[in-house]
Amino acid sequence: MSELEPVSQAIDEFLALCISNSIDTVVVALSGGVDSLSLLHALYQATRDSSHNFSLSAVYVDHQLQAGSEQWAKQNQGFCERLDIPFQSVQIEVDKDSASLENAARKARYQALSELIQNPQTCLVTGQHLNDQAETFLLQLFRGAGSKGLSAMPHWTNFAGGYLARPLLNVSRNLLEAYCQSHDLEPIEDPTNQDTDIRRNFVRHEVMPLIEKKWPQVSKVIASASQVQAENQQLLDELAAIDFEACFGVRSNSLLLAQARLLSPQRFRNLLRYWLGACGADMPSQAVLEQIQIQMLDAKGDANPVIEMGSGSIRRYRDGLYWVTESGKDYSGLELIWSTKNDLVHNEQILISLEWLQQNYPNLVGKKLTVKGRQGGERVRFEPGKPSVSLKNYFQDLGVPPWLRAQVLLLRFEGEVRAVYLPV
Repeated sequence: MSELEPVSQAIDEFLALCISNSIDTVVVALSGGVDSLSLLHALYQATRDSSHNFSLSAVYVDHQLQAGSEQWAKQNQGFCERLDIPFQSVQIEVDKDSASLENAARKARYQALSELIQNPQTCLVTGQHLNDQAETFLLQLFRGAGSKGLSAMPHWTNFAGGYLARPLLNVSRNLLEAYCQSHDLEPIEDPTNQDTDIRRNFVRHEVMPLIEKKWPQVSKVIASASQVQAENQQLLDELAAIDFEACFGVRSNSLLLAQARLLSPQRFRNLLRYWLGACGADMPSQAVLEQIQIQMLDAKGDANPVIEMGSGSIRRYRDGLYWVTESGKDYSGLELIWSTKNDLVHNEQILISLEWLQQNYPNLVGKKLTVKGRQGGERVRFEPGKPSVSLKNYFQDLGVPPWLRAQVLLLRFEGEVRAVYLPV
């Protein structure tokens, strides 16, 4: 087999997958390096000769972190113009104060790329290859990651409104370099790729060559091990989904600890990972998961422990576990008049739907209500002539967590609180 055939074969397999998934628009993330340059050129060759009508384009994401980034954009544009491939350059802002500049750049890059993939007939294509897969596995291993972190990057996955594909994951960097040489392609050399103070570069230039002296096929072996971890993680996710259904609390996507206590410690930590991932939280380390387990499961019944994390906090209230962020609305200073003829709208968003009022307080429909946030000390009278109850006692009876009470809306009629709207 020719050294170049694995590249062409990988592209042919990818395009066949596109056809089977009704993909007709392929967008290549083009950095100009060996990997993405080979990828774009091979896709150009294959789509040009294909009987299927593919729309091929390229996008360069300028992180604005290096002096040469604008020149690289021009070089990539020139390459695309010579092949008559539509090209665009997108500048992004990266948080330079982030604890990990690499992670911050990756998040910003994929956010920008997601805006280009808005329909199910579109696929974003990136140039990660076999060596990238092995390096990522080792980096995650050194961080102490579990199955999820050690899982292989998928060849094909859902992304934004369409898909994301990595056709070259079984192709080595050496083969991509040979492809560029064979087709007289001039890849961009990013000088930071030689900086071994960057962890990935240290693994690439120092660790992997040393291992390859004893195990020349180590990248393929690691990639295979990574795929096993991906399969293991899928099984763990399926188990966690079963446990989540049994432990899920409707209010604020909480976990019900009475059911969670029935699980083994290992199974509970697996459920925590699944739940926190669904909440969009940063994944905690094994040590933090164990602390969550100790503090949340074993605390006294009247205790309300809190564990602060980077993007929010885990809180316990009564027998529920909650993920709390600062994104919740504080309506304590709000006051609106509601005719109750339509949904109550504030700042172009529906605060309370008319349907909710019709289902829960039909006696108030058609009446002019004053809607206010909670100030403290209020009482509520749900039916005329019946005793009122303090809002504090009402919250306690209903089990409304303290941090949600500022989001409560009180519906007043004739000077009295007659209804309470609670956040989900």
